Amino acid sequence: MISKEFSQMSNSRTGGRPKQKVRKSRIIGVRLTHSEYHLVNGIAQRNGIPISEYVRNKILGHKLPQKPSDNKISAVRQLAGLSNNINQITKKLNSVGVYSGIQTELSKAIDELSITIRNLK
Repeated sequence: MISKEFSQMSNSRTGGRPKQKVRKSRIIGVRLTHSEYHLVNGIAQRNGIPISEYVRNKILGHKLPQKPSDNKISAVRQLAGLSNNINQITKKLNSVGVYSGIQTELSKAIDELSITIRNLK
């Protein structure tokens, strides 16, 4: 028999795929020639989205989401790494007991890097 505590714990777990706000339940079938399919598939792949999302956006007249450039992705990764390093240094200084202006300066640097990363995304 499963204990009451265990069953309550399993119900409180979060994770997995997030629930969609609006469930897409209607399907429209479209027939394409071989060349049309490859054209649509190529455009969707270049934009980094599934074919269904590309077709939906085109039908509804929405702009296609832009795939971030390799330079932008690289910059975000580097900034995230720097932010992580500064955060580790701040924690180490805090655990050692250094409460001088260094901690304040590092906290400001972390905040600035976080803002920069958010703006790049």
